[in-house]
Amino acid sequence: MHNMYFLFLPKTFKFFKDFLSEKNVYVHVTRLMNKVAVVTGGARGIGAATAKLMAENGAHVVIADILDDLGTSLANSINGRFVHCDVSIESDVEAAVQSL
Repeated sequence: MHNMYFLFLPKTFKFFKDFLSEKNVYVHVTRLMNKVAVVTGGARGIGAATAKLMAENGAHVVIADILDDLGTSLANSINGRFVHCDVSIESDVEAAVQSL
């Protein structure tokens, strides 16, 4: 099986989500089992949708964002973790990676 990576853009995410929701499409939900996914900007929008989808596919999701309340709430809802991280500050990114 080939590894597949997706970049979710606003217009393509809805298509991809609808595609996976079709009853006749088999989705192997353990594809990311025992993998760690760090989603920057994961507290809302496309990042949040990506975090949810990765969690649904078995990944341990770490949401890295500056929106503490939204990030913590989402992390709790998907059994993930939240870490405060401003990606424009190198020390924040280093701390987020070290926390893994």
